[in-house]
Amino acid sequence: MTKDNLDFENRMKFYFEDLSNQENIYLLPQINFNQNLKNFMFENQIYGYCLLETSGTSQNSFSEKKYVLLSKQALEISAKTVNEKIQHQHNDVTLNVLPTYHIGGASTYIRSYFAKSKVFQTKFNKWNVENFLSECYQLQATIVSLVPTQLYDLVFGNHVCPISLRVLFIGGGFLDENLFQKALELKYPIYLTYGSTETSSQIALSSYREVEYVDGYPFLNILPHMEISIDKAMYQQNEKNPIQSMYQNLLGRIGIQSPSLFDALIYEKENQYILEKRDTKNYFLTNDIGMKYENKIQILGRQDSIIKVNGEKVSLTDLNLLLNRICLENKIENHFYISSKKDSRKGEKLVFYVEKNNLKYKEVLKKLNLKVRGFEKIDEVILKDNFPRTVLGKIQYQLLKDS
Repeated sequence: MTKDNLDFENRMKFYFEDLSNQENIYLLPQINFNQNLKNFMFENQIYGYCLLETSGTSQNSFSEKKYVLLSKQALEISAKTVNEKIQHQHNDVTLNVLPTYHIGGASTYIRSYFAKSKVFQTKFNKWNVENFLSECYQLQATIVSLVPTQLYDLVFGNHVCPISLRVLFIGGGFLDENLFQKALELKYPIYLTYGSTETSSQIALSSYREVEYVDGYPFLNILPHMEISIDKAMYQQNEKNPIQSMYQNLLGRIGIQSPSLFDALIYEKENQYILEKRDTKNYFLTNDIGMKYENKIQILGRQDSIIKVNGEKVSLTDLNLLLNRICLENKIENHFYISSKKDSRKGEKLVFYVEKNNLKYKEVLKKLNLKVRGFEKIDEVILKDNFPRTVLGKIQYQLLKDS
């Protein structure tokens, strides 16, 4: 166990065990930590919160960064609800490969704290399949959280799941149905999640036995501490929608009401800060598009992932899921990404990004263009030495477009 891991465990224990403790806990990358932010919290008498930076797109034009303030009660409710769902026991062993300054990594420690079980932080700074599997075997890990790109690497290498693993949370992005099925063949016990920083982690969760894909997107069970609304008025459907759902008329922006929601947001730009308290009387409106059916929810993308090409709506989420499927089926490493650029004639044009001058991009592009509608065909190819990525290997899409 590393010193950083031990320090983080002790910080979380101190934070939760002493109810009178009003210290704020800042779960931020050191490179992003700014003393001015701490001063702002003190001046506004904001105490006893867990503060994280969210990677979600801010709708506040003032903001370059957005921080989420989560209470102890919100974090505890979320952790205990998920623990009950997966029957997290004191003898479970969790291996954490996610950064602790993201809600995915932080919530791993919080859930283990309330389950009174062991948690170990990976010894490695960069994601590597062989290192991950070695640690799983060494620790006899029973619970792990990964993002879809990490699962893709495991499946692409045809690595069989360690026998000790009983819960593999997959969150932080869309999981293609084909990848899901191939992972099951390799015995990975997938628990598919939908969550956010603003909700203290998970909103919906289904085990591999419960997941049902419809039109390529999974339905997940809404967790009992969540109330979900679908705001159809906030989602414009006056033209043909690219997302082909059997319940097309039920689509809308997802709204959430829950005791695990954040209390406030802080927006930052050039060391200036704005505090925005949550309107507790109304649902918190996300930027995610989906639909609710009974106690299940289907997530179909973000509102800003739908663009117009020649007046036709195109889902970038759908196109990238198709791209991922083509690569997996043809055993080609996925060093590609589809995005868009403003175009004076078309409105938007589709751009195919290629990393490391992958020589198979022409083969992939040909297969892709054969499967899409005419206005969804790629307009431009851009070669990049390396894509900007997070520590988990996820592409930083806006940085890629801006570079």
